[in-house]
Amino acid sequence: MQKNQRPKIIKNGGGAIFLVALFLLWVTTTSAVTTISVTNPLGGTCNDLVCILDKVAGALWWIGSPLAVMMVIWGAIQILTSAGNAERVKTGKHTILYAVVGIIFLLLAGGLNLIIQSLFA
Repeated sequence: MQKNQRPKIIKNGGGAIFLVALFLLWVTTTSAVTTISVTNPLGGTCNDLVCILDKVAGALWWIGSPLAVMMVIWGAIQILTSAGNAERVKTGKHTILYAVVGIIFLLLAGGLNLIIQSLFA
């Protein structure tokens, strides 16, 4: 077959459209038969923004507060094992400071939910 000659079915484009339509028809009929159920990972009780934010803030609190306590303990260990090294003392103080800032952000996340709840209630 020469370069400029193409089969009629491709040249007219009708065959390609037919194949795409046939494929889409097959996909829609098979997807109509298949039932997919997704469970709500938040517990299935949330129907509004306030409930979702409350769940997210609660999850952040349960994950973040033990991490912040561990970071305060790690900062204290850094200070105690510094052996007079001013740089390690400074690093330990910064670790404790960042852990306290993290706790403040966790508290603000819970308070943000109350603010949004009072605005939309």
